Amino acid sequence: MCQKMRGIVGLGLLLVAAVPTPARAQFLEVGPRFSLVRGDLDTNTPTNRFLGGMARLRLSGALTVEGAIETKTTWNTDLTQRVRETPMQASVLISPLRTMLTPYVLAGVGLYSRTYDVVGAGGVVTQTADEKKTGVHIGFGGEVSVGRHAIAFLDYRYRFVTFGNDPAALTSATSTDQVAV
Repeated sequence: MCQKMRGIVGLGLLLVAAVPTPARAQFLEVGPRFSLVRGDLDTNTPTNRFLGGMARLRLSGALTVEGAIETKTTWNTDLTQRVRETPMQASVLISPLRTMLTPYVLAGVGLYSRTYDVVGAGGVVTQTADEKKTGVHIGFGGEVSVGRHAIAFLDYRYRFVTFGNDPAALTSATSTDQVAV
């Protein structure tokens, strides 16, 4: 992860940790996150894996807010072009019941950033282009307590959800598998 991204993640986690949380119902969960994003079969887009972090703030027994950021960097074979992808998501999770295996539904918004770099001699970036997309996501999942101070969760998120009857918008929607631990 680049130095600038580490600073942004650190600042975000610090801001989340600074939110006052009474000891009764609210608590903060912070940890690593691994995502597997399924490729689109129609456009022959490959499956991607991302690594990042997440923070969840449990506001009540049934309501949790989550922030997540991930990153992935790929290079071409001769190391002259680099693509850096950084998805950031904010979600609300609703857990209808709290048990050993807690199911939840979620909804949120994401900012999906992709930066294309052309790298010259000596590793110097000679050209850069940015692409940013925003989109709504929905999904479901479950979490299980694996100790007094640890949880593991698995969820499925459908990104770039479109509403309405516009056929062009429906065909441009991209489905994703989201796995986070």
